[in-house]
Amino acid sequence: MKQLLYTCLLFLCPLYLHAQANIEYKRLTTEAEALYNNKYYKEAAESYLAAFHSGYKMLSVRDIYGAACAMAQAGMTDSAFSELNMVANAGFPEYEHLMADTDLASLHADARWDALCSKVKENKDKKDKEEANYNKALIAILDTVYTDDQADRSQTDAMAGKLGRDSKEFKELMKARRAKDSVNVLKVTKILDQYGWLGPDVVSPQGSRTLFLVIQHAHLETQEKYLSMMREAVQHKKASASNLALLEDRVAMG
Repeated sequence: MKQLLYTCLLFLCPLYLHAQANIEYKRLTTEAEALYNNKYYKEAAESYLAAFHSGYKMLSVRDIYGAACAMAQAGMTDSAFSELNMVANAGFPEYEHLMADTDLASLHADARWDALCSKVKENKDKKDKEEANYNKALIAILDTVYTDDQADRSQTDAMAGKLGRDSKEFKELMKARRAKDSVNVLKVTKILDQYGWLGPDVVSPQGSRTLFLVIQHAHLETQEKYLSMMREAVQHKKASASNLALLEDRVAMG
């Protein structure tokens, strides 16, 4: 029993630490936005940097861009360019927004500005070319599916922590979530049966991930039915190998 408890703790501790880092990251970025809105630019920049060093690994492009704006307003030019170059190298395509953003006006005279703008313009052109092949009708369906799939899950996690899993409210929310999951499964399996597993080049990166998420949250029979299709999709670079590994683990556990 002691060995089992120790093993469980080894497994749970990283999850707990990740959750704590996530909470701290959100607290600090929320604080940074409030400081920025009140024109405390240097303090906002410091809060963003503290968030980035909080241990949370999934930094948001939006937050990095926000930090750059705070730094530019605070006169921290080198730091602002460092954050903006990070965003640009991550594929940030919002060229028109970058050019019109008055928060970055202090950077325009710097020799590094033109190079940054060229990189973002390159990202935009690449994105426009990729999106020319998108099936926008399917993307619209999958966007709705993604919202339904994710919104309820974050809400149920919060309610479970606040009211407990035995509460009437939690059970009602779970019932509603299962109903939405059933509808989402019907939508996604219809797409898969008609088109096969579609990659990010057709339904966007989020759309392709949505296919996985819905199958991952489906019943075991559905997971088993589409597992081989996803394996083939990974071979043709239409799906993520790491997501496939998660689905295979789920099926094995089932």
